[in-house]
Amino acid sequence: MNSRQGNVVLPRRPRPFTPSQPSPSNPLRDETPSGNNANRPAAANVAEAAWEIVNTNWMRRAGFLLTLAFLFLRITALHELAATKLGFNTYILFLVGPPAIVCLLLSGGVQRMFDSRTTKYWLAFLVLLIIAVPFSSWRGGSASLVSTYIRTEFLVLPLVVGLSWTFQELWKIVVTLAVAGGISSILGTIYASELAFGGGRTEVSFGTMSDPNDFAAHLIFILPFMALFVLSKRNFGLRIGMAVLMVLALYRILASGSRGALIAIIVTTIFAFFRSKMSQKIILLVGGGVLVTLMLTMLPGQVSDRLMSLFADSEEERTLSSNAATSRESRTYLLMRSLTLTMEHPIFGVGPGEFANYESNDMMRRNGVKGAWHDTHNSYTQISSEVGIVAAIVYLSAIFSTYFLLRRIYKLATQFPPGMIRDRAMLASSCLMVSLVGFGSAAFFLSLAYRFYFPALTAIAVVLYRSLEHESRKLMQKARDAAAAASTQTPQLPAIASMPPLRPRLR
Repeated sequence: MNSRQGNVVLPRRPRPFTPSQPSPSNPLRDETPSGNNANRPAAANVAEAAWEIVNTNWMRRAGFLLTLAFLFLRITALHELAATKLGFNTYILFLVGPPAIVCLLLSGGVQRMFDSRTTKYWLAFLVLLIIAVPFSSWRGGSASLVSTYIRTEFLVLPLVVGLSWTFQELWKIVVTLAVAGGISSILGTIYASELAFGGGRTEVSFGTMSDPNDFAAHLIFILPFMALFVLSKRNFGLRIGMAVLMVLALYRILASGSRGALIAIIVTTIFAFFRSKMSQKIILLVGGGVLVTLMLTMLPGQVSDRLMSLFADSEEERTLSSNAATSRESRTYLLMRSLTLTMEHPIFGVGPGEFANYESNDMMRRNGVKGAWHDTHNSYTQISSEVGIVAAIVYLSAIFSTYFLLRRIYKLATQFPPGMIRDRAMLASSCLMVSLVGFGSAAFFLSLAYRFYFPALTAIAVVLYRSLEHESRKLMQKARDAAAAASTQTPQLPAIASMPPLRPRLR
């Protein structure tokens, strides 16, 4: 406050600098009452000590390396390739999975699954999935599917969330996925084979991703990680090599002849366009348009016609190949049947993985004809028809919660000072959003509900947010230390007797 004596106004006393603390609106700004400042250093030291205990835990670090190996195998499917070529199951995945679980349990990583609302959605979905098994139309088949899902697909979520801790480890996960995506593109080209009645469409001759539609969705999921590798500040030669593999992956997506994948590419491009800067928008439109046009001209004529049939009107539909027309009618039928079974079995569904079996038997019972004997070709109605409406709501809540968490991460990253962490965090959150939107669009046309893709994106987002929070606390601690050092070095004011007389200011 100003002190007034007559017409003389004394100068204001400078206020001491108070170190900042995070707040919900701005994680790098203080909105805490100054009366609590005395407890901040002690609390910060306790939090940093707890963080360092987890960081230096050798069991957790060993489990993290096993997690990287597990992710690499899941993306590249090298274990499936080995089983196909050797003629027997090598159980390579089980050489890294069970030891990683042991490290997760002994290092206390399980409890970190409950620190985020987004992971709780996935845990709730898993509980509903298990509950639905006793009510399944075929309990044995559902029990087998749920067991496989937990051991090989859902396991990605607790391993990544429970064993990944620092921002540097998060970046290693991103790089591992990018490299695995490049290898997956190469393997998809080497072992590509033409479908017998696919009109030039190609599939992969091994593994669970042999279906051309599924493999196209797999590449759509991994492409943003490869783009993140190219955009990061790395060795120029490595970035060029990864860019070439990205082009190869894009060609493999189009060569699959998957119209659902083409829709996913269009949706992803539109999403990336609105989130890009003006210069990036120009590159995306011009470069992407030219690249896709060239690839379409390189594809077999029947594959190009199949992809372009997506934009055909009613007159042009009559000239479509019988395969393309039949595929469209079949998918429409399956979508309507999945919605019908959802309404008939809204609580527990017909059983995890039992849509094809139940739908065929139901049609035989009602009309005396066989059903389609296919999956739903829609991941979301796959859940609603097989596990119930509540499970579908929880499943979608987990996906949307992941997306909003990534938006929050991007906003938090923009508040960091310019540097490597800020740049990488913004790139990572943007690419994760692109992957989520792209694969989420492709999943609308495929039965991939019980795969690891969505839980993996959630796990990476949770680790990214947690590591960024720690980096923000480190920045604030540095600000407090700097403020404390500055306060101890403040020069003393000279004696009042030696100060020049104040000049009164007339009012």
